[in-house]
Amino acid sequence: MTLALSSQRSFTPLFSIAQIREIEKNTSLTPWELMHRAAQASCIWLTQHLPTHASVLFLAGPGNNGGDALLSAYLLQQTLPSISITLWLTVPPDHLQALAAQAYQLAQQVVSETFQIVLIGNTTRLPIYIDPPDWIIDGLFGIGLTRPLDNFYSHLLHHIGNQTHTTTQILALDVPSGLNADHGYISASLRADIASLQDHPNTDEFCVLAADYTLTFIGHKPGLYMHSGRDVAGEIVLANLDLPAHLLPEPIAILNHPALFNTVLPRRHHHSHKGSYGTVHIVGGSEGMLGAPLLAGRTALLSGAGKVLIGLLHSTPPVIDWAYPELMLMRFSALAHNENAVWLLGPGMAHISEEIIFTISSAKSCILDAGALNQLALSTAMQKAVTARHAQGKSTILTPHPLEAARLLKCSVDDIQHARLQSVATLAKQFGAIIVLKGSGTVIDEEGQRPVINPTGCGALATAGSGDVLAGLIAALIAQGMSGYKACCAAVWLHGAAADDLVSEGIGPVGLNANALPTAIRHQINTCNTTPCASTSSLQ
Repeated sequence: MTLALSSQRSFTPLFSIAQIREIEKNTSLTPWELMHRAAQASCIWLTQHLPTHASVLFLAGPGNNGGDALLSAYLLQQTLPSISITLWLTVPPDHLQALAAQAYQLAQQVVSETFQIVLIGNTTRLPIYIDPPDWIIDGLFGIGLTRPLDNFYSHLLHHIGNQTHTTTQILALDVPSGLNADHGYISASLRADIASLQDHPNTDEFCVLAADYTLTFIGHKPGLYMHSGRDVAGEIVLANLDLPAHLLPEPIAILNHPALFNTVLPRRHHHSHKGSYGTVHIVGGSEGMLGAPLLAGRTALLSGAGKVLIGLLHSTPPVIDWAYPELMLMRFSALAHNENAVWLLGPGMAHISEEIIFTISSAKSCILDAGALNQLALSTAMQKAVTARHAQGKSTILTPHPLEAARLLKCSVDDIQHARLQSVATLAKQFGAIIVLKGSGTVIDEEGQRPVINPTGCGALATAGSGDVLAGLIAALIAQGMSGYKACCAAVWLHGAAADDLVSEGIGPVGLNANALPTAIRHQINTCNTTPCASTSSLQ
């Protein structure tokens, strides 16, 4: 049995629930044999991590995930008889699905003083720990959960969370219960169910059983790396169940990794000058928002762009950035048009003009961020200018956060977050652009390319200005010769890795300000230019 542990591969494929089901259907193994392999993998992993006399609580739901837990508990008892195992069964045995019932029959055979099965389903009083277990194994629901958790399971998750000791470790089998494996979202209707438990008004805390580790089966799922998945999956380990590679379809997406871009990151040559590294023009900075283009400009400068010019929309713009006097500041009206420059439009932009639309039409490389995206959602003329660029062979990049994406697609933020991969694909096709959908598990997509989900970064980036920094980094990498798609993959990875490094140094996650990012990004770029990049995140 193979466990792909923390040695990160260059390209980690991600498979949808439908694809996993298709793989299961196409294998020559029976469903029981697949379950047995999953249980074996769980047992192997647990024997590598459990102390000799550990206490372990297995949670078994009614379906195949519950069967995984039942069979894993049975195998673990035989492998490590000194371990104390308690199994909470959430439905009566005659309500278990077929495979889970078969696993229950085996588990029942080893019931003893050190192996107990407790039926907790439909009970008004859940069991109370005498001593918190050392480990909890979550086999309540796997990838098959398509409905919100009902009040019983919501109450159960709260009950477990309320009792669990800080030293208790939680292992999720396949996916943490309550998490959607496709998009990593916990539905609003689920939170409404929990809110009906009047004793527990803090609803978000009890929607899902957060794991320290997730042992996922057959293939990685995108929901583990997006939205709430980043918060609740913990360290992710793959058990591929020794299935042959030919069964695996084209993945729905892959994880971002330096192997995607490291060989084309800009290098510095002795025989070069500032003109060798391109020019970035930034347009923005309306009243009260001068900081946004300055952050983008500082990042572009520290990320290697040869020249950075900032055309400000403010009525009385500053003439110099004293922190970085290398930046050239001027009114937008005074910014000479250079179609060969990389144009970044939008940081701190509150309105558009005919001149801005002309710039969009004529620039060879154009990035629309922040205020420009809000204007794009409103302006038909701007939409026509953007969509015409693709046919002209010009590179366009849109960098929306979920609310901006919702405005562009005229839907709700929930619609975007429930379908992040589909949303970027729709935007890419609609505008003929490369899309960087920011958020937990930023997604990069371009028509004809495989979608990429980024694993670096953390909650420290939830701060004003971090998006401006990212946009400036993308612009700088393109100015130095990278393609738009590769530049986006690199920028998103480096941006997140810089935040991770700052947090590891104690600068965040609380209070990390965007102005701290550019120098950390510079360090990341120079590190990648001298040694192979290594992610700060545990991915496999």
